[in-house]
Amino acid sequence: MLVGFNYPWPGNQYITIGPVKDGQLWRRRMTADGKRLVLAKNLADLKAAGISVVRMWLMGDGNNYDGKVARAYDGLRRRMYWDFVPPDRVHQQFLDDFRAMLDVFRQAEMKIVPVLIDFAFLDQPKPNSGLLTDTPCPTDYVATNSNFAGGRSSVALNPAYRETFISGTLWPLLRVARDFKEWIHAFDVFNEPYWCVAPITGSLFGPHLDEKQVAEFVADCVATVNDAELPSTVGHRLLSDLTGSFADKSVTKPQYHYYAKWYLRETLQGASLGAPKAFLGEFAALTKREFDAYKASGKYTKDELAALEITLPTWPALGTRNDDPGRILRARLAVMANLGCELAMVWPDGSRNMTTTAYDDSVIDLSAEKIASITGVRFTQGMALG
Repeated sequence: MLVGFNYPWPGNQYITIGPVKDGQLWRRRMTADGKRLVLAKNLADLKAAGISVVRMWLMGDGNNYDGKVARAYDGLRRRMYWDFVPPDRVHQQFLDDFRAMLDVFRQAEMKIVPVLIDFAFLDQPKPNSGLLTDTPCPTDYVATNSNFAGGRSSVALNPAYRETFISGTLWPLLRVARDFKEWIHAFDVFNEPYWCVAPITGSLFGPHLDEKQVAEFVADCVATVNDAELPSTVGHRLLSDLTGSFADKSVTKPQYHYYAKWYLRETLQGASLGAPKAFLGEFAALTKREFDAYKASGKYTKDELAALEITLPTWPALGTRNDDPGRILRARLAVMANLGCELAMVWPDGSRNMTTTAYDDSVIDLSAEKIASITGVRFTQGMALG
C-alpha cells in the first residue's frame, strides 16, 4: 500500500496557485541555506519517511480566482444569490504556478493528487471578503480582485458558466498536468461535494444547493479529466457518497475520507468497491493527549481547536494505540493495508497548521514520533498492527 500526506497551509487553508500580491508564498519561501524551496525540502523529508503521494489544493475557496459578481434575484426559487461569472480564460499565473508546482514534484520524484476546488468554493462568500467590505451587496456586476472567497455556486448551477469554467479554467490546467502525467496519481476535481447539498451542515456550509446540478457539475469535471487522459478522482467525505447522489462509474480512482464519526455511520473500504479499488484520501492520526496539550497551551482560537477536534474520534478495535502518538499512525495504516487499500493519506496533526504567528512551514506537520513509526515500514496485507 502507498502512504500519502495531505499538505494544507496554516489554519486548514490551502496551498494555492494563481495571482496574489508578491506571488505565491510557496514559490518564494526558501530553506535556511537559500538553495531550495521549502516545498522541495518538505517533499524530500516526506519521501524519506516512506510517503510517496501528496494531496494539495489548487484553488481552494477561489479567493484569487477572479471574475465578475453581482447580487441577483432568482425568481424561480424566490431568493437572492451570488451570480459569479467565471473568466473566459483563467489567469496565466494559475498555469505558471501549477507548472512550477508539478516541476517540484517531478524533481522530487513524488506523486501528487492536485485538488481543483474545495466545497467552500460554492459556499456563501466569506463575510470578511475584501469585496464585501467595500461593496456589501453589489447589484451591478463588479470585478473581483483576489478579494472574494467562496460565492461561486453559479459556476456549478448555471450550465453556460459551467461550460466556460471547464473550457477556460479546467482544460488549461489539465493541459499543464498532461506534461507531468507520470507524477499525477489522480486529478481530484472537488473536495467533499456532499457538504454543498446536505440539508444540515452546521457551520460548514450555508443554504444547500440543488443536488442534481452539483452532481452534474462534478460529473462534467470528471469527464473532462478523463478526456485529458489523466486519472480522475473526487474527494468524497464518506464511503457511502461513492454510491449515493455522486455515484459516477467513470471515476477512474474512487476516493473517500474517514474520521470515525459514529453518528455518520462511517465505514472503511479497501480491496473491492466494484472496480477499481477506492483509496483513502483523508484520515487523521491525532491523539487526545496531543489535542489536550494544544488546548491547554492557550495558543489556539476556539475555531482552530474545533477544527482539530473534528479529527479526534478513535478507530474501533485499535484500543490503546489510539492514544499513543508513537503507534497510532502505523496502526491505522496497517488496518488499511490489511483491507487491501491502494493508498491511504494522513491529515496533518494540526500543531503547526494554525493561523498563529509561530507557524513554521519548514517543518512537516506530523510529529517526530509518527514519522519515526512509519519510516522504513512496508505496509502490506497480513501485517501486525504494531
